[in-house]
Amino acid sequence: MSELIEKIGICVERGKVNKTSPFPPDMKGLDGADEYTKLAVE
Repeated sequence: MSELIEKIGICVERGKVNKTSPFPPDMKGLDGADEYTKLAVE
């Protein structure tokens, strides 16, 4: 669970909203805050 929260924090800090978001360019195609939040809630 703490790993998911850390990933959510990184995505929020860097502006990675969801997987389809092209920003930031180095995280293109990776899961974003939306996906990690959904996993954390489950």
